[in-house]
Amino acid sequence: MLVHNTITMEDVLAMDDFKDAQVLTGEIGLKNEVHWIHPLEIWDNPNEWIDGGELIFCCALGIDNPKEFIPFFRQLLKKGIAGFCLQLNKYMNEIPSEMLKLAVEYNCPFIVFKRVVRFIDLSRNLINTIVKYVNQSYLTEKQKLEENHWMLDWLNGNLEEEHICELLKISTFELQKFHFFTVIVEYSKSQITYQWSEGIYLSISRNLRILFDNNQFIFYPFFANGLLTGIVLDFGKNETWKIRFNNIVQGINQDLKIQEGKPHLILASGYRSNQISNIPRSYKTSMDTMGICQRFHADKYIYEDLNLYFILSLIEDVDNLDRMKDFIMDQIQPLLTFDIAHNGKLMSTLKEYYRCNCNKQLAAKNLDITRQSLYYRLEQIKEILGVDILNTEKKLTLEIAFAFYEYFLKMA
Repeated sequence: MLVHNTITMEDVLAMDDFKDAQVLTGEIGLKNEVHWIHPLEIWDNPNEWIDGGELIFCCALGIDNPKEFIPFFRQLLKKGIAGFCLQLNKYMNEIPSEMLKLAVEYNCPFIVFKRVVRFIDLSRNLINTIVKYVNQSYLTEKQKLEENHWMLDWLNGNLEEEHICELLKISTFELQKFHFFTVIVEYSKSQITYQWSEGIYLSISRNLRILFDNNQFIFYPFFANGLLTGIVLDFGKNETWKIRFNNIVQGINQDLKIQEGKPHLILASGYRSNQISNIPRSYKTSMDTMGICQRFHADKYIYEDLNLYFILSLIEDVDNLDRMKDFIMDQIQPLLTFDIAHNGKLMSTLKEYYRCNCNKQLAAKNLDITRQSLYYRLEQIKEILGVDILNTEKKLTLEIAFAFYEYFLKMA
């Protein structure tokens, strides 16, 4: 479930409804967030009904042997439930020790009621509490987005640096510690139409702020041209920023619990600079990045990592793109054909040879072959291509062809 709230298992146990509940084990998981509650019995398939983060209510209806319950419980734990609540003395009197061990292993609070309770009453009160917290969370996030609306003027280059500092409440001196860039957030284009609701926007915005904060960024979300957008201040180590940013991309999609085949969330980042005056350029390049990600299904979300994807994006005419593909294949097809027919490695050999700046000793070492074997392969390549592979212009053409060929494979 997308919505994250501040209700934890610890909060649940503090409610009056749980005053008679007993935590048998798994206390380390009392900080687990409860996203929802779900009554579930042994015949239900957890993979169909559980997303993760639920508090499960169960009375083990129909259980004759408590050990029959273990595989079902293991499935629940693997789905990442927040906690497990069992009604004892109705259908089940004793708990297998293996279940308690599993609860400890997965940091899942194992709670029992030894008296009869009405799960419907517990569910109703818990749902009301969760909804209250969620609504308050939405209102807070909506207010933050509205407060950041002034940043549209920053994107458009209509604010002086001094004024930006005043609005950010950060001194000019302190700003020197940051790098700046923009991010645009959108679902990947797919055959599935995904409707954005205000609740989804606000949940994503809130979760992104938490993820950015945990990775040494400050994220200021707002709406620009109908898209969730953000200006990001980076105060972490310069050499780790891409790793930290990719952690956020992975984290938000993990939070969304996107199933296979469904669209994932793209965070397209623009040009990154230590000058706040470059934010308009960063916004333009983040738009370019998003366009490339959507058009070519690229798996690179950072502007400076787009490399040849950016060059491909400049070819608007589909016929021209097809002509370029034909030209690329004309350069390398003879090597591909030979490799397929003879189970050879001529293309990979030439690529590595070029990558090593034509250093034969290094290329042979990296390919794990003798220098004599490398010489033989290079002679075969020259004969098959019918060109001087050390000719500067031809070498550059073949290197570009190899690179584009890999990109076209990803796009296929």
